[in-house]
Amino acid sequence: MNKQKVYGKLTAQDKGVPELLYPYQTTSVTFAKDDVLLSRNFQYMGLEWDYTPESDEYSDGENKTQTSITQNIHYRIPTADFYFKFKACDGNDLSVVIRAPVTVKRGDSYSFNIIYMNSGTSAAYDVPLKGTIDEVLIEGIPEMKDFSPNSSVTYDIKRTADTDADEIHLWANIGVPEGFIDGNINNNTATAVIRIVKPKPDETPDNSDDPDDPDDPDNPDDPNNPDNPDNPDEPDDPPGLPDLCDLSACIFAPPTVYEHENYSYTVSFTNNTDVELKAAHLMAKNNEIALTQIPELANFKPRETKAFTVTGTAGNAGEVYGLWANVEAPEGFRDENIINNTAVSSIKVVKQPDDDPDDPDDPDNPDEPDDPDKPDEPNGPHYPDEPEKPDEPEKPDDPDKPENPNEPEIPTIVNLCDVWVNLSSPPTVYEHEEYSFTVYFANSTDKDLYDVELNVTINGKKIPDVPGTSNFKAFEKKAFLVTKTAGDKRERIRLSAKVSAPAGYKDSNTGNNQVSAEIMVLERPYDLDVQRITPDEYKENQSVITTVKVSNKGSLDFTPGQNVTVLFQIPELSLSKRIDAIIMERDTWNVVSIRWDTPNVQADKNVTLIAIINPEQSLRNESTAENNTYTQKAVIRNISYGEPEESRSLPNPPKRSEQPRVTWWEQRYEGGKFVWRQFYAELKVNAVLEYDTKAKGFLKSGYGYSIRVTAYVDTNYDKPELITAPQTAEVYLPEYRYETAIPLIKENGQFIFKENPASPFRYRKHYIPLWFPDNRDYTHTNAANCGVFAARHLPVVSCHEIWRRGRW
Repeated sequence: MNKQKVYGKLTAQDKGVPELLYPYQTTSVTFAKDDVLLSRNFQYMGLEWDYTPESDEYSDGENKTQTSITQNIHYRIPTADFYFKFKACDGNDLSVVIRAPVTVKRGDSYSFNIIYMNSGTSAAYDVPLKGTIDEVLIEGIPEMKDFSPNSSVTYDIKRTADTDADEIHLWANIGVPEGFIDGNINNNTATAVIRIVKPKPDETPDNSDDPDDPDDPDNPDDPNNPDNPDNPDEPDDPPGLPDLCDLSACIFAPPTVYEHENYSYTVSFTNNTDVELKAAHLMAKNNEIALTQIPELANFKPRETKAFTVTGTAGNAGEVYGLWANVEAPEGFRDENIINNTAVSSIKVVKQPDDDPDDPDDPDNPDEPDDPDKPDEPNGPHYPDEPEKPDEPEKPDDPDKPENPNEPEIPTIVNLCDVWVNLSSPPTVYEHEEYSFTVYFANSTDKDLYDVELNVTINGKKIPDVPGTSNFKAFEKKAFLVTKTAGDKRERIRLSAKVSAPAGYKDSNTGNNQVSAEIMVLERPYDLDVQRITPDEYKENQSVITTVKVSNKGSLDFTPGQNVTVLFQIPELSLSKRIDAIIMERDTWNVVSIRWDTPNVQADKNVTLIAIINPEQSLRNESTAENNTYTQKAVIRNISYGEPEESRSLPNPPKRSEQPRVTWWEQRYEGGKFVWRQFYAELKVNAVLEYDTKAKGFLKSGYGYSIRVTAYVDTNYDKPELITAPQTAEVYLPEYRYETAIPLIKENGQFIFKENPASPFRYRKHYIPLWFPDNRDYTHTNAANCGVFAARHLPVVSCHEIWRRGRW
């Protein structure tokens, strides 16, 4: 038994047994592991006891490992203890990552994510969490949290940049609880700095701008910004589509530097596209201290690389300088490969080597031969291309060095060199996506080197991207860009690179011959959102279209194969419909349409419209699900037509709001890329009056006329099932002051009057009142409506027919 694993012990007396028992008196004591107060992270290994009574008659049997034991105690308390064995959880890794924007405009709202992770096969209980913004604790992060194996939790923090400082400092930490062994405590703390920039001055609005009703209907971040009903011809425009670019950062640095000596390294930024970029944001740090040598903004010509050399003086041996560089796309552009926007590397400070560690005869200058007048010195110059000739035929009579076959040959002394290697890699990559890192090899010797051995591995496997050997000119540096594809999330990519001196040479500094790095694999962050449901008013007994506006914030595109789902429900009607395969590019929105039938209602019926995106949370790693549900109150109108009352006063026809045409945008995925398509739907209406005296150009009072209204939808939409045919039509007549609607009925695709009960033959006609004045023009107004997929579903289109009442 390993006694070091025993963390708790109990005796019988600890359980309340008297110190002495009378002879032959027996009591019973139960020991359980729950009696020992330990962290939940300790793994229980069993219970052990070694009690031997005075009499073999009452032997308790063999020791066992179990969770508890009931022990009979006879005569005296046993001298042995009862032990409970535990051990701490190991082989796991607690870590934290901060994802934050590089800049934010002063006064604007901003958000960032803190991801706490438990990578391993053991659960972690009571894990301390902390996070601060400018040293102020973030209230939304709990003090303690439990983690299941291989799990993470993300906190989306939203704030306003209202500080007077020029930077916002973020800090997060995940602690190691008692009983938990963290395999890598170097990633338990994360920091980030958000730089505050001045906002651009607001543009002077023109006279048409209303500050209470801005004409910006396409703001996907504003859930209270539906299509403007007062401006029906101004639909949601697609968000401004930024141009794509690809910027990358890289750090070229020596892996080691001697203490108290000057050193330098290079930070470079590259525009990998054929477009010119202006005002790209640059930033670089050395141990979280911003480098003033790097400008905040820079312009890039196509395929241009800008390099900045940073110099400094090394400190004491053992110090490590963590280097970090980042580049962000300028305004109006979006980087299509943000993984290579950030690079990290490091430099370690080492002690100066001894003056003559290997060669007392000045090994630091092997190219300068020793004094030829001292041929007896064994450490003279040697040239790998011209090996020694033991017989020395050119000097056969040299008396100072006679041939002596009994004297052993002096071994060849190799030349000294210095070759080194370093890595520049991103700190994180996204799962199943391409990533790249750069391996630098250098010859810091003033002579050419041949067949230098190179070796680069990923997770212990050598990669063919870098050759096994390479030749180097004097002071030459070589860079190899390696591109690979990441695996599953939370898998660590372990990089290792090694360089070895060629044959015949000895490396004077082997401390910089090998370097390693780790890259963490993450899921792409995103946030799905339901922003609005329209319309909120419907007619009874109609086929209607409801639209749901959804958005996708973050860095993940959703293509048809990723199955984004919206669930639409109306609880009062027991209606539930699901729409699958919704596509959305990152940081954009789209509109989902649902067709359903309204019931007949005896009175106006209030209903609740509910839309839920990603209802089963089947899509992983969404930063928050709090905005996935949207609820909208709506009403289904009971349409009833009363008996109209005639009026002797004849008003002029009112000006009715016409909406014959609506347009809208929809996001599509075509040819492997996202595109926006604009569609329209136009309601065409034509009304014709028929009466016997039409040839004379007037109607006589008391006579009747009939009406035929035809209506259809003209559209370029490729989903006709989401546009309903015209369903209702009404007529407004002058004798009813153009206020009371007279419903028309649909017959053979046309709208006509219903049968007139005042007609002896039940004609489908309407009759002119006798009191109508003569020689006057009269207008009747027709209206039709249909449902279209455009968030404006009941457009009213008016057309007029003018007639005159005349005399016989």
